[in-house]
Amino acid sequence: MTMIPRRILAALILMATLMGIIASAFAADNRFIGLRHASPAEIHDALPSSVKRLTVIDFSSVLCLDCQKMKPVLQKFRAAHPQLNFLAVDVNEGPRKQAALMRTFKPLTVPALVFINAQGQIIDVLYNYQALDVVEKAYHNASKP
Repeated sequence: MTMIPRRILAALILMATLMGIIASAFAADNRFIGLRHASPAEIHDALPSSVKRLTVIDFSSVLCLDCQKMKPVLQKFRAAHPQLNFLAVDVNEGPRKQAALMRTFKPLTVPALVFINAQGQIIDVLYNYQALDVVEKAYHNASKP
């Protein structure tokens, strides 16, 4: 029988424990794995302009390759929906420039697109690079009354 070195075994146990904690914390709604699930009241406090308007928040970083790939997709999306309240937040600049949004959502991964309906509820969250049709589908789901 092969023995597993103690350090590797300890690391595997720690990883399994952390994965279990993370999975149980987000089991109720897996859309929010990389984002804090803010309440409508918290969203309104952090983002008064979102009231009675569909809002999309793009959490990204200039250092992120998927974020840079998303730029042309989001430009087309924004051009097709000028009525949309669209906010771009660079997580590297966010703590200084948009502290309320960063505190409210605490994004752990980028890119993250957060779709908030007119009632202030998070309807969908898209992570990583997404094609335009996926972004449009999330927008239409968030647009439903």
